[in-house]
Amino acid sequence: MLRPLTLDLLGRRSDVAVLFLGDGSAEFLDDLVAQEPWIRERVHATGRLCAVDLSCHLSACDLMVQRYPDGISARRTSAMAPLSHGIPIVSSIGIHSEPIWAQTGAVALASTDDVESLATQVERLLGDDTERRRVGSAGLTLYARRFDLKHSIDALREGASQDNALEVRQSKPI
Repeated sequence: MLRPLTLDLLGRRSDVAVLFLGDGSAEFLDDLVAQEPWIRERVHATGRLCAVDLSCHLSACDLMVQRYPDGISARRTSAMAPLSHGIPIVSSIGIHSEPIWAQTGAVALASTDDVESLATQVERLLGDDTERRRVGSAGLTLYARRFDLKHSIDALREGASQDNALEVRQSKPI
């Protein structure tokens, strides 16, 4: 799905460049360019990155395309990283997507198997700076309110407090 989407976008817009991030990205790029040499100057790959370098590369992006066969979900760190940076995301809605994605407008959504719809969403955001900023801001707000690490730490602390209270109660004579 990534191959046809990339080719479709590059064919539609001469001002678009694509950056593939993470493990396997360099190999994917090499294979893609070998089959489609006309895109050589407009596609790039990073390979594996440390967290600091990933953050720098994410910050350089106008938007991220994160297509998942079963849909975007809060379990995907590859979705959480751009959200935490306020980078607008175009993603797929699917059977494992939580309702929050459609309810909040924090990502631009398309059907999982619809390359045309994904490409249209990307073009829409690239062509509308205000909407692209709105989606990025909504994503950052959602991340801060629901997914930031502080929420996990608070939940762990709350759980630890409850465990300690339970232990104290259990240690009292009956």
